[in-house]
Amino acid sequence: MDDAEFLERVSAVTERHAPPDGLVDLLAEDSGVFAGHGAREVARRRGWILAAFEQTGLPEGAVPYVREELETAHDPYVAAAAAKAVRGSAARDGEFAYHLTAALTNMVQRDDAVCFDGFVPNWSVGSTTTVVAEIAASLRWLGRLPAAVVPTIEAAAATVGLGAAARQRLTEVITEAESVAEDDGRVELRHLDTGERSCCRPASPGADPLPTGTGRDLARVRVEDQAGASLSLAAFLTGRPTVIAFFYTRCENPYKCSLTVTKMADLQARLAQIGRGDDVQLAIVSYDSAHDTAARLARYGQARGFVGTDHHRLFRVVDGEEDLHTYLAINVGYAGSLVNRHAVELFLTNDAGVVVRRWERTLWSVDDVLEQVLSPSAP
Repeated sequence: MDDAEFLERVSAVTERHAPPDGLVDLLAEDSGVFAGHGAREVARRRGWILAAFEQTGLPEGAVPYVREELETAHDPYVAAAAAKAVRGSAARDGEFAYHLTAALTNMVQRDDAVCFDGFVPNWSVGSTTTVVAEIAASLRWLGRLPAAVVPTIEAAAATVGLGAAARQRLTEVITEAESVAEDDGRVELRHLDTGERSCCRPASPGADPLPTGTGRDLARVRVEDQAGASLSLAAFLTGRPTVIAFFYTRCENPYKCSLTVTKMADLQARLAQIGRGDDVQLAIVSYDSAHDTAARLARYGQARGFVGTDHHRLFRVVDGEEDLHTYLAINVGYAGSLVNRHAVELFLTNDAGVVVRRWERTLWSVDDVLEQVLSPSAP
């Protein structure tokens, strides 16, 4: 899809006052508006869609995408766009404060000029903004902030090298927030790494596997682990509950793949500490199987503290990758063989290999996963 067709799809909502839900489907990683484009172009289109929600209103279906971008965006333009999208919300939900301050922490040393006047920005018009300015504007727009986020904003304002204008905007946020720091308790919010309103999406009792994909047969899926051993993924998933994460070694976003594998290493260590290391399997699967050889998987895992064992492995898919992605309804897009966009997602399967929990578009926490795995009602 070329730029003209893409802009027509977006303007059909923004200029013709159509329901903003029409933009939500465009955000899917495998959306046609991203297909075949490189990561830089995907970021530009994704940011343009997200920024449009400030004008159209923010539908409920878009909220998970906005929160995910605030937590994990590595591109200042996309992070700024997600901050603008918050201001399209019908309710000034204070929970956004935690996601906005996560973005502030990630971006304060990457504050950069961005422009939303046009899809192809006209830098000469002098109407640029910055990612920190947009985050600050949305924090002020919320009106009331919980005391817990104020230290994060103060630390950001004190960052060496931050521009005077950005520092001033953050100082204004702090000044206004201090008036509600000793609040009456009506603002009850959770830190971002406790997950969404519930930790994850559970499967209904007796339901089919949780993912919505139509292909549900893993029989053809074969994988190779970090030691070069080839095996059936279905056989690996049978017999023990398994936590499944996805990544790829060429990922340039430190808040996604690298952090995912580091947290899986932490989960591995925590399970070992309580003597449950052999009871729960861990599988970290590459989106980029053609590139991620066994040796690359091993090096990447070792660098982040993940120890390969019989029950804890990194995998590349050697056959049946489409079946796996369909079965789990994986949120990933490609330009040819290159990953151009992926979500943050984690799965828990029972000892029959059926998905019973899914963390999607959220920075899942090790505590949440442990609680689900070790719960008396766990699979």
